Amino acid sequence: MKLSLKSFQIKLTTVSFLKTMKILINGLYKVSANVMFCVNLNFRFLFLLVKICLLLIIKQYLDFLSFM
Repeated sequence: MKLSLKSFQIKLTTVSFLKTMKILINGLYKVSANVMFCVNLNFRFLFLLVKICLLLIIKQYLDFLSFM
């Protein structure tokens, strides 16, 4: 009986920890989104970064295909 109670407590703490982490991550995401909105980051630069990442991914994929 005592052992099952202990494992139940461990499960509870794990679940509460995960919920807390989720709340923290959501909070951080909202804060960063607000900061970006306030600062109004140079979106051309952001799109350029996204383009570069996409091009690198496509290049890796093509290299992988040519390797096969």
